[in-house]
Amino acid sequence: TSLRQAITPLPLQGRTNATMEFLVAGVLPLGGLAGGALGQVIGPREAIAVAAVGSLLSVLWVVFSPVPRLERISENAAA
Repeated sequence: TSLRQAITPLPLQGRTNATMEFLVAGVLPLGGLAGGALGQVIGPREAIAVAAVGSLLSVLWVVFSPVPRLERISENAAA
């Protein structure tokens, strides 16, 4: 969130944050449906194990992105 706010011009920050909230809240029902279906197919314990592994692996996209190596934001990024 901090990086997104740092690179988004001030007049657009409200729209950007609202869009991100909409996208995040929009996929929650899909995850619930997928989790329920997975629980029906392989069982609840196994579905929880799949969710736990997925949660641990979800951080990999940040680890292997340029974000951890970011030292400072360009002066003209928010312009």
